[in-house]
Amino acid sequence: MTDTQKSHSEAGFWDARVRLFAQETPAEGLIVTDDLVDNMINGIAYLGLHRLNQFIVGQLGDLQGKRILDCGCGTGLLSVAMAQRGAIVYAADVSRESLNVVKQRSRINEVDSRIHEMCMALEALGCHKASFDHAVGSLLLHHTRFLSQGLTELLRVVRPGGKILFIETSGRNPLLMFARKHLLGRWGIEKAGTHSEKPLAKKTIEQIRQLVGGNLQVYYPEFIFFRMLPQYIARFRKKPLMRICSAMDRLIQERVPGLTSFGYYQVLVVQTSA
Repeated sequence: MTDTQKSHSEAGFWDARVRLFAQETPAEGLIVTDDLVDNMINGIAYLGLHRLNQFIVGQLGDLQGKRILDCGCGTGLLSVAMAQRGAIVYAADVSRESLNVVKQRSRINEVDSRIHEMCMALEALGCHKASFDHAVGSLLLHHTRFLSQGLTELLRVVRPGGKILFIETSGRNPLLMFARKHLLGRWGIEKAGTHSEKPLAKKTIEQIRQLVGGNLQVYYPEFIFFRMLPQYIARFRKKPLMRICSAMDRLIQERVPGLTSFGYYQVLVVQTSA
């Protein structure tokens, strides 16, 4: 498969998935509230991914008048959240269906004058040098075929002193990686991504650190491990078990912080050189 074919395949996968989400989501499900829960996707609130969104927005500080690039914007929750806080957002994605939802979502939340949709890949951003104050992304880097090229592009388009922030999956936990390799897509366990994606392992994180000149911090704002069971395995979606899984994750987050890096999600924060 050529690079162009892979790009089309990735876009086609997300076009189909987002089209399904859009069909099942009423207009009120596109409203973005202060808790930053994405009501388009079942289970997101239970997993706690909205707390990662909150962390990203908090890291950016005052957004009034700031130009933000949202890479791999998906259905635009972060784009809308940042626009609601005064930012001018450029929402980029390879999926045109996703961008259609972004447009609809921005209108419903009355921030359409502050959001500009762009159909483009991270590796080939059609933007001028230092065009943006900051860049953000959610679950994009582990889909990126040419990570070095993509990061080089980000460093080019973000002004000196700006931040680049990404919510990403983590490949540090061998149990999760075993389950991902051998269980997803079998025995009724959902596989929610493409075959080409790969969670960012410790080695990849160090490669990113080198590519960005060492200016990388990795955070684990929300330990998500046991909650993966009811999220992906239907027969585990019983309220008592879901409560137990949530409690176990919270216990580790609060009492054993040294284990939080073995959860499934992480936030990468790059501070570009001034």
